[in-house]
Amino acid sequence: MPTAKNVLNEYKWRDDRDFNALQVVYIHRGAKGDLKTVEGADITTLGNSFFKTTTAEIPYHRIVQIRYKQNTIWKRTNNNANKN
Repeated sequence: MPTAKNVLNEYKWRDDRDFNALQVVYIHRGAKGDLKTVEGADITTLGNSFFKTTTAEIPYHRIVQIRYKQNTIWKRTNNNANKN
């Protein structure tokens, strides 16, 4: 199974994908349900161990789900829990 980082890179660089249509759900302690969602349009950089948004740097290991046009395309499982 691809990592969250691999999925984000694929949607960023493939011409047949719209990166702005992504939604990334990640662990954010203190937020309602300890989860927060960021739109692809707000992601400014994909780094080695984190991605940057207009307001924060989020480690890939905090990502729990990636959606594309409202459809889940990646979800954290026990098998990929310790991978970026």
